[in-house]
Amino acid sequence: WTHRNKLGRIDIKVGVAYGSDVKQVHAVLLDIARSHPLVLKNPEPFVLFSNFGPAALEFEIRVFLADVMNGNIVQNDVRFTVLEKFDDQHIEIPSTPRAVVEAKKHQAWPTDDDKIEADFVEQEEAKAQAEAESKKL
Repeated sequence: WTHRNKLGRIDIKVGVAYGSDVKQVHAVLLDIARSHPLVLKNPEPFVLFSNFGPAALEFEIRVFLADVMNGNIVQNDVRFTVLEKFDDQHIEIPSTPRAVVEAKKHQAWPTDDDKIEADFVEQEEAKAQAEAESKKL
């Protein structure tokens, strides 16, 4: 934060899908930064291709404001505009894939005692019948 005046810089991070045209992304982001009414013309806004991230090509929009207290407003406006312009230009913002794993629930004790007892009786009767038939042979 500043002490004597309210001039300050804000940074806005944006990720795009691998395979995107990075020069096009750079140009679109710079145009967005330059077109915001609260962003100063001098020092001029700039866009940095900052990293090859694990799921995205990472960019940073860096802009200067006369009143850094307007930073949240500018960030909000810029992010909405990024979504709109990227949609128009067919530039993809990737999302991190997530897998949902559903574990089988273990029952410590059967809940339907009558069914278990009936199954047991049925198995015992089948065994007895099989033994009786084998003795006949």
